[in-house]
Amino acid sequence: QCVFAKMKETEEVLAANRAARMVFEERSHDPHYMPHLSLIYGDLSPELKRAHLPQLAAQIRQRVPTSFLVDCIEVWSTQGPVEGWYLVDTIPLQG
Repeated sequence: QCVFAKMKETEEVLAANRAARMVFEERSHDPHYMPHLSLIYGDLSPELKRAHLPQLAAQIRQRVPTSFLVDCIEVWSTQGPVEGWYLVDTIPLQG
């Protein structure tokens, strides 16, 4: 978690995390789930992170709505470096 936006902890989001922990047993003892949207990946120094924040904040204000509908969940394998990550599956949400 390099630079991220914390998301609202709704019961629906927390229930989805609980269900995922039941499916992926190796994640069942992970720390408390913090819903977030990753904005920058990498191992950046605090100074470099701060240098990116003004431009990132301006781009978010110009282009990102304050809320959005999530109609699917993507499951990614995040083992190893970012270049090796891959999409495992896309699960549509219903209801």
